[in-house]
Amino acid sequence: MSQLQDLTALIRANTPLIVIETRDEERVVELFRQSLVQVWRALHRWTITEGLRRLDLDREDAAEGPPDASSVLRAIQEADQRGIYLLLDFHPYLGYASHQRLLRDIVQRRGCQPHVLVLVGAKVELPAELDALAVRFTPRLPDANALLKLVREEAVAYAREHGGRRVEADEAAVRQIVRHLQGLDLHDARRITRQLVHADGALTASDLPQLAKLKFELLNKSGHLHYEYDTARFAEVGGARRLKRWVE
Repeated sequence: MSQLQDLTALIRANTPLIVIETRDEERVVELFRQSLVQVWRALHRWTITEGLRRLDLDREDAAEGPPDASSVLRAIQEADQRGIYLLLDFHPYLGYASHQRLLRDIVQRRGCQPHVLVLVGAKVELPAELDALAVRFTPRLPDANALLKLVREEAVAYAREHGGRRVEADEAAVRQIVRHLQGLDLHDARRITRQLVHADGALTASDLPQLAKLKFELLNKSGHLHYEYDTARFAEVGGARRLKRWVE
């Protein structure tokens, strides 16, 4: 099944509480918007700065009511139409017993519609009572096509910011760059791509060592490993000739 089909199945099942750990909030919102084509629900998004907004396939309404956590939980509980509620960075407010109780009442469908609540954040830790009621959904990492689209978007953005100056790109190098970006989420892949593009307005094979270094730094946040980019040719590696003959 595709990622969208997996998510749609959870919505169709009226899963009361879904947890998604990601930094790419826009991708999550877009994924839920796509799900509306297959399973209709009223879709809402909440942030502490904007409050609760109704979303549609291609538009969003003005905020509804006060933005504080208590008010939004009350609004969800009193809504007369079942819906999907994307609560972005809501989990810190669950430190209050009253918020936990309200959320549990909604999740357990006490006097309210069968809503689907979705907690979205970079790291979402829940009290044990709520964690037992939650289903965790992990967005899949972007594939080569999504990463190539990202690289093109960054090239377009660079041109727009530099008076129409186009990014010089070597096709073979771009394919290599996309291959090296695999295994990263869109947030990190975009950050690295932006650095490479803005360094000299080009994407060439000379960017590969810097890309490898940046990716290594992301994966080595503990600082226990040492990075060294090896530029030796294959033939210079000890035993390479025997390996080459064996491969052939």
